[in-house]
Amino acid sequence: MSASQPLTGPELVSCARSNARRGAAAAAESCGYGKDVTAFEQALGEACEAMGVEVTTFSEVVDDVLSDG
Repeated sequence: MSASQPLTGPELVSCARSNARRGAAAAAESCGYGKDVTAFEQALGEACEAMGVEVTTFSEVVDDVLSDG
């Protein structure tokens, strides 16, 4: 299910982590960014920075999720 509005902050980070295995395009869609993967990744980087998390790209989120098992 896709968000009706682009998610931000902790909700965006949570959604991105939940959809990491599906890829950036699917995660962007699920998090309310439609096909705009660039805007999704930019917002994700900003959300992570605001939370004090050192993740700036979606691929880093994928790596983090995969390392968690």
